[in-house]
Amino acid sequence: PFLKDALDYAYSQGAILVAAAGNNDADAPFYPAAYPNVIAVAATDQTNQRASFSNYGLWVDIAAPGVSIISTFLPGATYGSACGAPTGTGYGPCGGTSMATPLISAIAGLALSNNPLTQNQITTLIGSAYDPVINTNSNKYIGPGRINALKMVTPSAVPIALFSNIMDGRFVSSEGAIIEGTASGSN
Repeated sequence: PFLKDALDYAYSQGAILVAAAGNNDADAPFYPAAYPNVIAVAATDQTNQRASFSNYGLWVDIAAPGVSIISTFLPGATYGSACGAPTGTGYGPCGGTSMATPLISAIAGLALSNNPLTQNQITTLIGSAYDPVINTNSNKYIGPGRINALKMVTPSAVPIALFSNIMDGRFVSSEGAIIEGTASGSN
């Protein structure tokens, strides 16, 4: 409860909360990622599939690369099996949803540097700025796909609902849009 209270307070003050989904290859909600108002991040591998260790489930919001991510190493420290041996430079490969999460945080910051967006708008944008992943097991949902930083900052890729605009004489607010159209087909 203490952690949830702290997160709720941070969110009420305008913070964008991003957390790792966990590395247990499980679908049980993992906290703090599964709390409301927190963007839960799963990991993908180099073949654009869910990383074998990444948690999954309908509570996961987005995925990001999380295998063989170059990270810093503290000289003399011991690291888990997900991290390779550090080089003499203090850098080396590491894996986990904790390696994927900073990518989402950085991309959210990049989007905020271009636009004064609300927390809900950032969450919406992250949920729409992705590339599909190869899902070999549809029961292991890791969000709609893997984040695409270019789509986060390309105006044509940004959902129209995020920006005030006038279209065809109709006002489109920053919180929603009126979309009209028809669709037909055999199904």
